Amino acid sequence: MLRPLRLEDAESLMRVFTDSALLEYWSRGPVQSIEEMREYMTWNVENEHVQSFAIVPSQNPSDAWGWVALVEKSTDMDHVGIVLKTSAHGKGYATKALEAAILISKKERKKKVIEADIDPENLKSIALFERCGFKKQRTEKGAWHTHIGVRDSVFYTRFL
Repeated sequence: MLRPLRLEDAESLMRVFTDSALLEYWSRGPVQSIEEMREYMTWNVENEHVQSFAIVPSQNPSDAWGWVALVEKSTDMDHVGIVLKTSAHGKGYATKALEAAILISKKERKKKVIEADIDPENLKSIALFERCGFKKQRTEKGAWHTHIGVRDSVFYTRFL
């Protein structure tokens, strides 16, 4: 289930954003403190061009397992990103969360296109986006300066 992301989710999200294996292909490395977690989250919670949602279990909606964010790229396009705690992988939660975000982008945000950029070595994310109807559009060399070095990005798009 999705609900609006809030700064109070920082404690729950610490288990996600301290997992170095999970964040290998993320744009930044693990956080070191709850203060750093809150600071990192602030852009996703307080930015007028971003709509972020906590991924939560229906039986305990105060326990954030990850998040999905929609970032406005233009009047017609959203960028989407998703992260989910490792213990929830392989159970369909990421697929359901991504599909819900796609519907929000289309119906509430009135976008016509949704795009994701993924590290080309992140095969699990590529499989997730392809399951949700995204198609590979292009590769940009050296697109990200991350905690593991300069990385390429593969852009996947879905028309809404």
